[in-house]
Order: sequence, then structure tokens, then C-alpha cells
Amino acid sequence: MAKVSNILFVHGAWANSSAWEKVLPLIDAAGLTGSAVSLSLTSLADDVATVKRATDLSLRETPG
Repeated sequence: MAKVSNILFVHGAWANSSAWEKVLPLIDAAGLTGSAVSLSLTSLADDVATVKRATDLSLRETPG
């Protein structure tokens, strides 16, 4: 099983990335890297592209 080191949080339709502001310090304290993406909510395609970019960046920053 692969070791988790990066966690990407994605907000729902009635929130924004600040919804994770209390969670991210807990993730960091656990020795993990947490990120929260901000979706524009203008279109599903735009939001998918944003999450894909964040996922790709997270994978590049993962050691190993």
C-alpha cells in the first residue's frame, strides 16, 4: 500500500476553500501536506480542470 503524504481538499457548491482552514493545520500537525483548491463554480469543466491541475502539482511534489 502506498503511503499518503499529500491530501487535496475540494469544497462543495455552497462553500469555498476556506471551509478547510481548521482542518489544514491538523493535517500539517500529522506530518502530512494538505492543500485546498478554490473552484470558480462557473462550469463543471473549469472546476474539473482546476482539480486536475492541483492533483498533477501534488503528484509532482510527492517524494518517491
